[in-house]
Amino acid sequence: MSELSPLSLAPTTAADPTLLQAWQQDIEIRDQLVKQLSEEMYRLMVAKPELFLQFYQARHEAQQVQFLTEETLQQLRELQQQALALGDQITFYQSQIEDRDQEIQQRDQEIQRLQGSLHEFHERNQMLEKVIQEMPEVYRQKFSQRLEQVKTKMESLQSENHRLQAQVRQLQSQNTNGQRHGLNLDLPGIPVLRPGRLMPSLG
Repeated sequence: MSELSPLSLAPTTAADPTLLQAWQQDIEIRDQLVKQLSEEMYRLMVAKPELFLQFYQARHEAQQVQFLTEETLQQLRELQQQALALGDQITFYQSQIEDRDQEIQQRDQEIQRLQGSLHEFHERNQMLEKVIQEMPEVYRQKFSQRLEQVKTKMESLQSENHRLQAQVRQLQSQNTNGQRHGLNLDLPGIPVLRPGRLMPSLG
């Protein structure tokens, strides 16, 4: 087959018979090569059709692998996004758990403070009862009235102490259940107990 030089492809102002003849020969040679290649492929396909079957199967499998690879990459990207969202949820839930634990700790400290106050008032009560027993009747009646006031305050403190303990147990139960069910907790408002002067002055 003859090769055409780049100069032969340049546009010419006039038709060159020699150049046209060279082009025509080149086209005829290429047509013959295409015809021979087609005939050879046909003979090969008739003689060994399994080769063409394997070729098309391999081509189909390559296309499937490419499709699966793209689908897998898309799934991996979706899983990565889901993992990031899950990480944000875990961080949020951990923050809520820490807040609940801190509130429970504050309630425990409040209960301990109230228990200390109750113990102190109990000791004062015993001391006053002893003083009353040692005093004359006229003062005994007066101190009995004051003692009743102290007992009333003690009962109020005991009731408040029980209420706070029940709320702490409820908070702990909600905190445990919240870790299992998305931490959808509603914390009750517990007022801070600041007992005033429970012991009236003598006089």
